[in-house]
Amino acid sequence: MELVVSMIQEVATWLPHRRWTGSVDSGYTALAGYALPEGHIIESRMRKNTVVYDLPPTRRRGQRGRPRVRGQRRPSLSKIAGGLPAAVWETVTVTIGGKSQKRQVATLPVIGYPHQVARRILLVFVRDVADPATVTVFFTTDLTRTGFAVVNTYVLRWPIEVTFHDVKQYLGGEDPHSWVDPAPDRNVALRFLTYTMIWAWMGQALSRDHSDHHAHLSFLEALAGLRTVLWTGEYFHKRPDGAFTDEILTNLRHILAHAS
Repeated sequence: MELVVSMIQEVATWLPHRRWTGSVDSGYTALAGYALPEGHIIESRMRKNTVVYDLPPTRRRGQRGRPRVRGQRRPSLSKIAGGLPAAVWETVTVTIGGKSQKRQVATLPVIGYPHQVARRILLVFVRDVADPATVTVFFTTDLTRTGFAVVNTYVLRWPIEVTFHDVKQYLGGEDPHSWVDPAPDRNVALRFLTYTMIWAWMGQALSRDHSDHHAHLSFLEALAGLRTVLWTGEYFHKRPDGAFTDEILTNLRHILAHAS
């Protein structure tokens, strides 16, 4: 966790006037309790067994004693969601996997204890319009954020997971053959650079094609397209012995290009 905090602090120094939002999975919710650069926001999914408390009650005039840092302990997140009045739920449209879907969202400010530090956070409850019993819970350290903004930001994490999968699966990132420093670091950087360059090439190819037929290509299809172009120019020149041979070579190129 300390390494992630150091990375965030380093990135924040590059553009000190920018406000950053860190969208992480539930394994990194403790980041909300660390001392991050001012204005940096952490948003994440919440574990269903997370303990939260009401905001501290307003102090009465002349009240003695140390100010309270939290209120009463709340029940489980599922019970909290089930007890919210219908009026607080807002129906919004979010894009998930390239498709527009309707969701209902509701927010509730509470006290949480990420990294054993009392912190005011905003819970964001999300449920499907067709299945209101199934609730997903997110949180943000910015109490001014809307539920729609939090959900719309979090769904952008999915392409990151797809990137990790594709680099491991199709570019050998999961099983490198170099283990002595600094080769592993260079190996990882080279694979992600290669991944980026392949998508950049495919983007240029699609823009020249002026067609949205392949707007949602997978990385494997992009890689196959690049292999086809490279191998066609290098090995599969047109031969003078007729279309039958060209048809065989076309099929062979297609099979080889999609082999991983």
